[in-house]
Amino acid sequence: MADESKSSKIDQATDGLDENKRNTLTRLVTGTAFVAPVVASFAMDGLTISKALAQSNGTGSGLTKISDRRLKSNISQVGSLPSGLNLYRFRYTGETTDYVGVMAQEVLEVAPEAVVTRADGFLLVDYDALGTRMMTYSNWMNSRAA
Repeated sequence: MADESKSSKIDQATDGLDENKRNTLTRLVTGTAFVAPVVASFAMDGLTISKALAQSNGTGSGLTKISDRRLKSNISQVGSLPSGLNLYRFRYTGETTDYVGVMAQEVLEVAPEAVVTRADGFLLVDYDALGTRMMTYSNWMNSRAA
């Protein structure tokens, strides 16, 4: 009975969307609790969801990473990607580990489909969509030495 009620609510929430969006949203909503608020906001705004995001498992370990400049400190450019996006060394505010990655605000200009806005307004980046990954600064340095 609970599954039928859940299915009915999903049908109501996705009413009016084309079949592909409806199927994607249904998979996301029923697959993980993490992405449900994001999916709901996409559905309400009538926005599209990139294929990479639709395939995310929502664990936070795969596709999207918090990459909002507002949550970073000690920022310095260390390189760039073939797409022209800059790579930066940074720390998350209040943390001591240095990372290398992109700034979501810059990604918005080059590849907006790779950026997701969290419910709190901070930006996440789908690193797989960019063909790269975020890593610690020490791992980045080791990969350059190899």
